[in-house]
Amino acid sequence: MEVDGYIAPYGNNAHSSGTSTYRWSNVYSVLGNFSGAVSFANGTWNPVGDDTAMGDCNRAGLLGIKSLNNNLPGIAFFNSSGTQIGSLYSNASVPKWSGNTIYHSGNLTKSTIGLGNVQNTAFYKRSTSVNGTAWDMAGTVNSAAFTIFAPTTVGSSGQLLKSNGSGAPTWVN
Repeated sequence: MEVDGYIAPYGNNAHSSGTSTYRWSNVYSVLGNFSGAVSFANGTWNPVGDDTAMGDCNRAGLLGIKSLNNNLPGIAFFNSSGTQIGSLYSNASVPKWSGNTIYHSGNLTKSTIGLGNVQNTAFYKRSTSVNGTAWDMAGTVNSAAFTIFAPTTVGSSGQLLKSNGSGAPTWVN
């Protein structure tokens, strides 16, 4: 059957196309407008464009993003003018952010992040007060107690603090 015009149900939201046992195999359309939920089959990847797919990846409560070519899977973020501001992607199980800063408003307990050469390290949020000012810091030990090392001398103009990872830092040129 070919129709030159609209095909519409007799009443609004009162009829289905097909049944639960007799379904259409494919619907070809230029665009879709859905006012209800769109369901994706369990374990099925649904192409989005020509190089990415999304779907239920059989992981409880997770939406899957999959690359359909050899690129890294991920999500690109854009501002209101369409300029890309960053990408969140994963390579070898290490999530990476290509933007400048990640803000986290909650507790970092048991979060895994990568910072330069420090990868797959658990960081824990710790709060303290120094001279009456509250500071939030990240540490790799899940303990309420921590130590802050401060320089024991005053440096000169242009010097930087350097630490060997143990004890107080020292001033270097």
